[in-house]
Amino acid sequence: MTTFKPPILRNDFVFIVNEDKYELACLALSYLYKPNQYLPIFLFSNIDFTQEGIIAESDVNAIRRRRAHEFSVFLNNALIENQKCENIILLGINDGQKSYLDFLEHYYVLDIQDYGDIETYLGGFGANKEETIECSMQQIFQGTITAIRRDAILKIINDDQNIEENFEVHEQDGLVVIESYKDSRSLLAMNYALSIDSEIKFVEKLEEGEDEEILSLLESWNRKREEPLNKLKEKIFNRIGDIDFGMYNFVTFFTQGLPYSLIGIEIPNSYVNIELRPDFFLFNSFIYEKFGGLGSAVIFSPGKFSKFSKEEVDDLASLFDFENFYINFLAGGNATVYNLKTVVENYPFDLLHICSHGGDVMGTNCIVQFYDNHSKKHTIEFDEVLSIALNPYEDSHLVETLYYFKKLDGFEWRSEELKAESYSSEFYATILPAIRKAYASRKVIKRNKVERVFNSNSITCSDFNYSAIFDSVGGNKVHPIIFNNICWSWAKVSTSFISSGSRGYVGTLTAVQNDKAIQFAKKFYDNVFDNNIISAFHIASSNYLKSESSNIYIYWGVHFSTLKNKRAQQFNKVNVLQYLKEELHGWIRKLHLKEGKVDVELTKGRIYVIKRLLDIHYRR
Repeated sequence: MTTFKPPILRNDFVFIVNEDKYELACLALSYLYKPNQYLPIFLFSNIDFTQEGIIAESDVNAIRRRRAHEFSVFLNNALIENQKCENIILLGINDGQKSYLDFLEHYYVLDIQDYGDIETYLGGFGANKEETIECSMQQIFQGTITAIRRDAILKIINDDQNIEENFEVHEQDGLVVIESYKDSRSLLAMNYALSIDSEIKFVEKLEEGEDEEILSLLESWNRKREEPLNKLKEKIFNRIGDIDFGMYNFVTFFTQGLPYSLIGIEIPNSYVNIELRPDFFLFNSFIYEKFGGLGSAVIFSPGKFSKFSKEEVDDLASLFDFENFYINFLAGGNATVYNLKTVVENYPFDLLHICSHGGDVMGTNCIVQFYDNHSKKHTIEFDEVLSIALNPYEDSHLVETLYYFKKLDGFEWRSEELKAESYSSEFYATILPAIRKAYASRKVIKRNKVERVFNSNSITCSDFNYSAIFDSVGGNKVHPIIFNNICWSWAKVSTSFISSGSRGYVGTLTAVQNDKAIQFAKKFYDNVFDNNIISAFHIASSNYLKSESSNIYIYWGVHFSTLKNKRAQQFNKVNVLQYLKEELHGWIRKLHLKEGKVDVELTKGRIYVIKRLLDIHYRR
């Protein structure tokens, strides 16, 4: 089987791009592109306020402020991981965005704001390029690909030019299929595809709300209906039906959520979610291959499937031990919400295997009535999923509640009828506070138990449901592979794992039978330590299809990712302990020096949890 290697991860240049100014990155890339090398590009959401701005009690920009801060933290960590960088190029970054990038003073920065700045700052890098490709904004991506492959400079002009969309094929190894949103997401996918020298195919994007329709069709198909599956396949064939996949050794789909492999693709295939921080997801994949991991694995199983779960986790524990992984084993009574939350958010691991229920846990249907700022009465209906992390060490227990909206004022959530009501963003910002107020005053109307809250973010533990909503996974500098071998694990329950630091995720499109899940996991792990992850996944998928008509497993990741450990188990344990000590000292330093905007309670909580982890693993 073909072994895939990554391009070189560059640290001479890094692009930080205002997501609304992606054309500047296309122009700059034509000057700085190098074959078989990946130039990191990070996308900053456009904001029109500064970090120092006053935050109102009901700030409609609160979510955007939080995301801007998280972007800055993630980016600073990425630069440090890649041993800093020689030059940071800001492309269209405004003053509001710059206020969040408080690390820029440590780097040499080129601030590019318009087309003229491109030639001023980067002209010297294109001195030896003899050709110029001109294109309009409508063909910016086709123009960029043409310029890169001809080693030419790209220029944008007002007149439409005839830039061909089908490029010369020079026996590329793989294929990258990109849903054509013609924005910064396409920029990221295109830059990645160029770095691996793959063929590039742009296909029709998903329309607004189509991702939710896809989830609904999968739910209907799971109830043994063939019509929804046919509709899904029609969506897929309309986009990729003309592709001869046999020409390539692999394919990666950059998608908002269409499961292309449902039609049966005979070559190794993988996905990148273009909505879930794809810039960091790609970077994480490169950085692991450059520096390796810690040789640490976590197995989680509350033992809900009796002999099935025991068979799966026992086999995996033996295999991981044989591969010299240092194993953190959370099974049976130890597979609690508290332990899973602690490990996922604070403990360093290269691999997390989950064997449980998820994606369709039990909940309660509720109604809250509230008044808007104009004294108009509204009704919100939602399913409630409760999570309680019982702390075994002290009387302090975290309670989290997730709300899955069903209807607003009688209209289905996200329906066309609801959109036609034209409620303002300020109004939508008042819904969650209204729900919290109703809970505080005990005015929530709880109607009935819901056996399955479809497509939830939860994972069943031995005590309660774990709400898989977090902003870091495996610590800050470890980028793991997640194998979530539970039902419905490819969509919402995967969101935080994919967007918060992982580099790969295996999940399921619908419900999966226990025996089939065990067989798939066994075949995958029998091959993953000697091959690329995509190859091991392909072998397991091919085996699965021997007894099933459609493969319901999905791999979010890139083709060159691996999962290998060459060190002794005791050495890996030392690595884990050293990492935890460094994290502990970092949080203590932040608390004492008040570095950045310190959330004192959060920081104290991190310190407490990491101390507990150190104590547990020193004793082992």
